[in-house]
Amino acid sequence: MKKIVKISLVFMIIFGMISNVYAASCTITAKPSKAEVTSNEEVVVDFVLSNIQDEKGMITFTAKLEHDSGLTFKKIEGQNGWKPSFSQNTKLIAAERDGGYTKSDEVVFRVTFQANGAVNTNPKVTLTDIVFSNGNEDIDVKAASTTIKIVEPSNPGGSQGGSQGGNPGGNQGTTQTPNTPPVIIGNNDTTTKTNTVGDPSVKNEKLPQTGEMDILLVGVGAALALVVVGLFIKVKLMDNQMKH
Repeated sequence: MKKIVKISLVFMIIFGMISNVYAASCTITAKPSKAEVTSNEEVVVDFVLSNIQDEKGMITFTAKLEHDSGLTFKKIEGQNGWKPSFSQNTKLIAAERDGGYTKSDEVVFRVTFQANGAVNTNPKVTLTDIVFSNGNEDIDVKAASTTIKIVEPSNPGGSQGGSQGGNPGGNQGTTQTPNTPPVIIGNNDTTTKTNTVGDPSVKNEKLPQTGEMDILLVGVGAALALVVVGLFIKVKLMDNQMKH
């Protein structure tokens, strides 16, 4: 009889050891979309299920979501078939997976926060009291947390002190009139005149053109011819008077 009791105890111990070796387990981690945010900027935190040690997998969970005052809760969204419900009063989350059991590493849910804390503060997001279930037993899971740093907004370049230089080059003084060769007026007038367009202090003197010179010469020739003819007639008249 004693031998039977001893054997039973040995089997119970062995069975307990085997049960502890093959106990169901899993891990959950918090992964923020960014480690640093500016004030009023949003940040998303994913909670990822991984390292599932169970023949069936996980199908439900409960947990408590906590965060520091530097962050404001905006919304919670289930992922990969998980359908979470959340109470802002108690901060409790409960969820079941519509797609059935899972043994894969996957995001269970994501939470969106808005930063409202002071610069250089490090508000923390923590998931505590985590319990997953394979439908037969509850599995206690270690808490998951992450820290978000609130920083000053960057100011790339900033103001460059307004317009620099104004009009590059500016006006290069008065407009320079191209140099033109001097024009000599008349045979005895050695005064040089520069053809300056639009300068009221300089009179524009017009030189006789080729056609005008021809007309002038013809007129002078005709006048001289008349004088010669007149003199010839007078000489003839005086000659006739002397003969009579």
